[in-house]
Amino acid sequence: MNTSNRRAEGPAAALARSLLFVPIILMLLKVEEATGAVLWLEAERFTDIGTWTRDAQFIDQMGSPYLLAAGLGHPVEDAVTWAEIPAQGTYRLWVRAKNWVPDHSPGRFQVLVGERPAEAIFGTVKSPQWVWRDGGTFALEKGTIEVRLRDLTGYYGRCDAVVLSDEPDYRPPIDKAALAAERIRRGGVSREVTEMPKRDVAVVGGGLAGICAALAAARNGATVYLVQNRPVLGGNDSPEIGVGAQGCLPSGFDPGETGIPKEICSEEDRAQRSFIVTREKNIALVLNTHATGVRMADRATIAAVEAVHTITGQRMAFPAAIFIDCTGDGCVGAAGGADFRQGREARSEFGESHAPEEADKYTLGTTLTYRGVPPGRVWLGPSHPPMRKYVAPLWARKLPSGIAGGRYSVRGEQWWLEWGGTKNTIDDAELIRDELLRIVYGLWAVTPQQGPHELDWVQYVAGKRESRRLMGDYIMIERDVTMDQLFPDRVAVGGWGIDLHPPEGFYAYKSIPTPKELRDPRYSLPFRSLYSRNILNLLMAGRDISVTHVALGSTRVMVTCATQGQAVGTAAAICIHRQTTPRGVYRNHLKELQQQLLKDGAYLIQVKNEDPCDLALSARVSASSCLERKGAYRPENVANGFNRAEARKTNAWAPDPAAPLPQWVELDFGRPVAFNTVHVTFQHAVLAAKAYRLEAWVGDGWRPLSTVPSHQVRFRRSVHGFPAVTSARLRIVIQESAAVEEPPTLCEIRVYNEPAPVCGVCEAG
Repeated sequence: MNTSNRRAEGPAAALARSLLFVPIILMLLKVEEATGAVLWLEAERFTDIGTWTRDAQFIDQMGSPYLLAAGLGHPVEDAVTWAEIPAQGTYRLWVRAKNWVPDHSPGRFQVLVGERPAEAIFGTVKSPQWVWRDGGTFALEKGTIEVRLRDLTGYYGRCDAVVLSDEPDYRPPIDKAALAAERIRRGGVSREVTEMPKRDVAVVGGGLAGICAALAAARNGATVYLVQNRPVLGGNDSPEIGVGAQGCLPSGFDPGETGIPKEICSEEDRAQRSFIVTREKNIALVLNTHATGVRMADRATIAAVEAVHTITGQRMAFPAAIFIDCTGDGCVGAAGGADFRQGREARSEFGESHAPEEADKYTLGTTLTYRGVPPGRVWLGPSHPPMRKYVAPLWARKLPSGIAGGRYSVRGEQWWLEWGGTKNTIDDAELIRDELLRIVYGLWAVTPQQGPHELDWVQYVAGKRESRRLMGDYIMIERDVTMDQLFPDRVAVGGWGIDLHPPEGFYAYKSIPTPKELRDPRYSLPFRSLYSRNILNLLMAGRDISVTHVALGSTRVMVTCATQGQAVGTAAAICIHRQTTPRGVYRNHLKELQQQLLKDGAYLIQVKNEDPCDLALSARVSASSCLERKGAYRPENVANGFNRAEARKTNAWAPDPAAPLPQWVELDFGRPVAFNTVHVTFQHAVLAAKAYRLEAWVGDGWRPLSTVPSHQVRFRRSVHGFPAVTSARLRIVIQESAAVEEPPTLCEIRVYNEPAPVCGVCEAG
């Protein structure tokens, strides 16, 4: 086996490969009522998949995960499994495969049964559909036999299943419903559905929105399932897809979105997301598990999400009280009968200047990322060597040499390498991904910036921008973004302009417009747009929330989706604690929701901390010194209810930079009070003190409670927990200043006596 290829594997590929060594039971069942046998082998469950890749993106369209030979023009290593032949006889081979470019048959492969290749070469049928192909007959002895997939091209050959049958008239069904039933009958998926223990909340979709939703619900006391159909978390910002997370446009020391998104959205956080999730005792993380439907308790209430494991084929049901759809495609909501929209609204419906004159089904498109490297350098991405002396394959799109201009980069991360907006981005998802592959390979041949670079990595997992939008009690529209709307039920924040792309995507290259309205807004998102208007226990976060197509041009960016996730996760926990629905939270517990979000670090524009449990709000504040800039940095600002500069106010204290360190700010509660948790929030990580300590006056002196030494990474917000202390006074002592020329700028101190001390929550940025 060529191990040199595997040294180039990235995090996603390495994680997927580790699953090869998990024992997988081959569910090969004999037909009870027939004299013969049908052995059904799902390709994704082969014992060793070599360097083929499990592709589970299109289960809803073609019925199953499959193996994909993504070899960048180099044949991948064989996938191997073993079948138990129940009796000696003649067995016919059937293989479900697809010729994804029928005119060229780029994805050809062989199937070997007992080391003998089948008569047919698969991936060559002149049809763009998934088809069963007869592979001929094999005389087999009773016992164990090897079945092997051998890629011939490295160009995205694909195999769904291999069937051996000694019944002369047996042919696997083609119809989607009949095929699904046959998979169950033959063991392609489990016959039984495993009933998982009921939890309070089920979050489906492990992108940034889903991660934040699960963390918020769990930290607020709810038990949570986080169900993700990929082997890694992060969605479009995962190592698999590689689109960087965007949100509020940077502006000086403005921290942008805060709260849980600040814990998971940076480049450095990608590798830590699973750890951050799994260390929460209230979260059960379920990877490689695709939601296939729902069970309804009644017409307006979901009882459970049904799902299938994309490797083992085990069917499961995840019951919960509250469901959060973070799938992007609105899969849970659509399966449950939630109202949704798909496509562009007419300009007249909401008076949107960026909407078309007539409504249509067009959407934003889908992207594939790719990368090139200088000769001799290998990215940690592919499981194959990079192409050298690139020659475009015959199936690549033939593109004009002048197309690239100055727009293209060898890193391939531009928004306009996009297609599919004129198709149905759900039903046509595989077609869209395949067309993007053809564009990428054709583009590389005419990109002048490639110079000596080699095509090193082409992603096969598509990054989608738009599909279904589930409707809530309010539909956000264009002016809600452009006029910086402040909703009374605001629970999240957006900061990206309305960024609409032509539905034709890449093929609009002759006149690619500049994205529209790309200014630096700060608008709020209402809670009414984050729950379903007709399914009582359904919340949503991400690109499937209740917005028009035009408003989605802003709300879809990933960090904005993450703020929505924290909002709905917190709301879900309140639903559980208050025994109510999301609409009930809006009507009766909105202030509680907003105040909890603020306590957990979220930014709600001009919403003030009024938490009655925060001891700091009633304290008298003083400091050792103060930066004198028109009184803007007074010590009392740390307990004025705001945790950042806003509305032309600093809402912060800073020591006099001319005064020697240490410097301190003190809270005097006026009487001894018990506390065990302190939140410390600076304006920005770069304005955070390099080192500081918390201390309380106990007896006749200051007692240290918690220390942040200078060697640690600085955070904008940190939550410090310690054994409860009773004291009338608390100090934050700045021991080492910020790294920039500005003094450390402290915006908020919160003080609590929690049932159990809270610590370890840190926000970067």
